Amino acid sequence: MMKFAVVGAGFWAGYQLAAWGEIPGVRCVALCDPDRAKAEKLAAAHQVPAVYADAAEMIDRERPEFLDIIAAVAAHGPLVRLAAARKVPVICQKPMAERLEECEALVALCRDAGVPFAIHENWRWQAPMRRVKELLAQGAIGKPFRCRIDMMSGFDVFANQPSLRLEKNFRFRTSQRVAVRLDLYNALNVNTALAISPRSGERFLRPEEIVPPRIAEFGMTYGF
Repeated sequence: MMKFAVVGAGFWAGYQLAAWGEIPGVRCVALCDPDRAKAEKLAAAHQVPAVYADAAEMIDRERPEFLDIIAAVAAHGPLVRLAAARKVPVICQKPMAERLEECEALVALCRDAGVPFAIHENWRWQAPMRRVKELLAQGAIGKPFRCRIDMMSGFDVFANQPSLRLEKNFRFRTSQRVAVRLDLYNALNVNTALAISPRSGERFLRPEEIVPPRIAEFGMTYGF
């Protein structure tokens, strides 16, 4: 049985602990959050035996085989560095960091330390998306020449995350949504884009260079 620990007891942590519970051979042995009461409540709901308010203390005492970081973006860098210093493999929530330079620094740090480092990307692993990929690979609809990805859900992401509504979804959430769509496009399409336009306006996020003959256009709609 592989044992792991979690840092973060916020909105997504409950869903990830539930998912881990469906996987044989792994067990969460400890949960850490600066808000200990929140951590204790989540730990009780998922039968996690130990609760901490300090991540370093948790790692030193529990000796997990890997660390799952489900904390806020600002905490990702310090927590990844903490785990790497202790030679603990890391899984970290997306986005990895707020700046590309920080992402590159974390990757280099873990590589130099010989520590496995993975970033969560859940859309491509969802059952409907995996089935779509299987059908495309089987040629069920022939050779695709155009791809349009739209996602709709009855799950009210704002109901339990009022901070996202207050932020108007323009910075953090928008970057996440773009990232997951690009990753899903890469998962479904072997002819991936080589360069995406970062410029605002009508060319925003359109591929500037692709492996022909495919192209993808991304769009999103927000309601407040």
